[in-house]
Amino acid sequence: MIGIVGHADLTAVTLKRIESELRARLEGLVPPGTAALARVGAGLPVAFARAVRKAGLALVAVLPAQGSLPAPLAPSFALHSCE
Repeated sequence: MIGIVGHADLTAVTLKRIESELRARLEGLVPPGTAALARVGAGLPVAFARAVRKAGLALVAVLPAQGSLPAPLAPSFALHSCE
């Protein structure tokens, strides 16, 4: 399993560049059947999740929680959802 954390305040251009680089590396280095772990949120996790799915890998999304309930997502997350 592979996981990633990083900045949430990346520009759209930066997100596309990172997504492209991550996808190339995932396709070249990660064996098929590997799962990837990403928290739900804006920024680098979105680029990583998109790259994982485009590379044909399984994606496990981690939802933030408050106690035993899912935590509300920031309004900006809707602008950067993982299509």
